[in-house]
Amino acid sequence: MARRNCREENGEIVFDYRLRPGVVGHDLDAIVDGVVPALQGTGAFRRQYDSGSLRARLGLEELLLLQLGFV
Repeated sequence: MARRNCREENGEIVFDYRLRPGVVGHDLDAIVDGVVPALQGTGAFRRQYDSGSLRARLGLEELLLLQLGFV
């Protein structure tokens, strides 16, 4: 299942798609092996992520350290 989204970002209209596999064993493989490489080939999907953890990118690393009593 795909859903097209439209939003304004920095004064420009941006279209994106949210993909959700209907059948995990089949559709997820099709997305990973087919859709993602096609989007990467057009520059519409990143090939790599910045270094660091998802927790750090979301700004949650310090929160975790606070909860554990390290800060």
